[in-house]
Amino acid sequence: MKKNSLNLKFIILFISVYISLVYADNIRIPGFKWEKVDVVSNVGDDLPEERKDYAIGYSTDQDEIIIFGGRTVDNRILSDTWIFNLNQRSWRKPMLVRTEADPHPPGRYGMVYGNDQPPSNSFRNAFVITHGKGLDEKIYNDVWSFDFIRECWIEIKATGKKIMIMIKDNINNNSINISRYINF
Repeated sequence: MKKNSLNLKFIILFISVYISLVYADNIRIPGFKWEKVDVVSNVGDDLPEERKDYAIGYSTDQDEIIIFGGRTVDNRILSDTWIFNLNQRSWRKPMLVRTEADPHPPGRYGMVYGNDQPPSNSFRNAFVITHGKGLDEKIYNDVWSFDFIRECWIEIKATGKKIMIMIKDNINNNSINISRYINF
């Protein structure tokens, strides 16, 4: 009986593959095309500096792109936040993050980042960053959330047991100890 069920599975698999190959020419996948979006207007004369290794996110509700931090071509570390509105085609600084005195993450590059994907019944609409490398090679172990609705950064305090992780750089033969919070 087991041999018959394996044969049947093989036959079904073969038929599925055959059908997909025969009908593959009829499957149309929509083509995607890059399009340059020109800046039409700007709030003030400021534009974000050219940068690399920055964090970038997108708010579907506001149709806006956010960029944070990174570093310039000459490796100066940035701590600024910019929003590009795709409908207005303009850059601006967030309402509550216009100066260095306003709460925001310390300047860094190479961070881990992403959009907060809450359940559909949630009012959250956020962009989150963590870790990264800052001034004097400082490695950050913090979490910040940018609220697209209120347009401000909020530091999220980590909880749990702190553990030490050692990272070995085999190319330069260096070791780095990093502490991280892990919830058990």
